[in-house]
Amino acid sequence: IHTVLGNHDLHLLAQHHTGARPDKDFEPIFEAVDCDTLLRWLIKQPLMIRNSSLKGSLIHAGLAPSWTIEEALGYAAEVETLLSNSRVQSFFQGMYSNKPKKWSSSLSGTNRLRFIVNAFTRLRYCQPNGAMALNEKSSPSEHSDLIPWFQHPLRQSRGERIYFGHWSTLGNIHWPDENVFGMDSGCGWGGELSAYCVESSEITSAACKPHQTPK
Repeated sequence: IHTVLGNHDLHLLAQHHTGARPDKDFEPIFEAVDCDTLLRWLIKQPLMIRNSSLKGSLIHAGLAPSWTIEEALGYAAEVETLLSNSRVQSFFQGMYSNKPKKWSSSLSGTNRLRFIVNAFTRLRYCQPNGAMALNEKSSPSEHSDLIPWFQHPLRQSRGERIYFGHWSTLGNIHWPDENVFGMDSGCGWGGELSAYCVESSEITSAACKPHQTPK
């Protein structure tokens, strides 16, 4: 099994490395006898996977419109390298912000790393100028002024299939014109847990009991 990091994974790791524990949902993990083993494994997971068996790439949320697939892999590697070194605690302390909203190759330090993380793990919508709109979570039918990241007219990553999750209000859907598969069918909210078979192009879903109300 290969997996990519998402926003809740990084939130868990941030609480572990900074000692701040405001989210009580994580307590069973922190109290587990193998907590350190589990989190050492988790922090080594990538932000993006690209291989021939996928026939494309796997991410948690989105890509900035200006990024090519090759650039995205490089930016993901920057964060993955950081997560494996001694500066990780400092990064986690500065991870929580919606800024900067727009990518520039001249970004550096925490601002650069934060933008990369926000795109890979939180992005749903972009503004027409390509800036990220990270606070919006509803379905595209409710917005006329924002553009789903994968439909942005300036998107440079259309040449390769992308599988993503994170967006439960979007649902489990294939957008062939955009070459993307949205795979979040809302299991956490009492929807379904879905899997896509690359070889057969079939989607299999299983119903989930309601867990909590979307915030």
